[in-house]
Amino acid sequence: MKMNPEKILGFFVGKGLLTDPNVEPCSSAVLDLRHVLKAADEVEPRILEVLPAALLHFPRAFKNKKALPVEFIELVKAIERGEELSILYKGIRYRDMKRWADRQLKDKRTKPVSEKRIKRAYRLHPETIKLLRDISVFQKTSDTQVLESLVKRAHEKLSQN
Repeated sequence: MKMNPEKILGFFVGKGLLTDPNVEPCSSAVLDLRHVLKAADEVEPRILEVLPAALLHFPRAFKNKKALPVEFIELVKAIERGEELSILYKGIRYRDMKRWADRQLKDKRTKPVSEKRIKRAYRLHPETIKLLRDISVFQKTSDTQVLESLVKRAHEKLSQN
């Protein structure tokens, strides 16, 4: 299969990551990362700036992830963790790549990376789980929201001391 730059650019335009009035937006596609990287080198360098955001927000839209350089994968992971770095990758500033991942896109189903919830697992005593569920039912909210509010209140108390 050969590279189709119009389809690649159309995907990024369709997702709101690039703007180009001469490109027809394409909201769904499965792109080969080998072709995406080639298009970034030969057709449109801005693709490389927005690619981390696309990988984080639309991971199933890409195949051949083995084609990504190790350094680039590390950048994407750092963006996902919310790290602040002052480095360049092929002339593109890390903070510019991160800015796109933290931006609200046209697709309202996607959240900026800085707003995504982090999955954690805690082993709680069964009695604590029961109390947590009782509180969440009483407050008509979720277990997660109860825990978050308790942690925020505890942190506010610590900050006052």
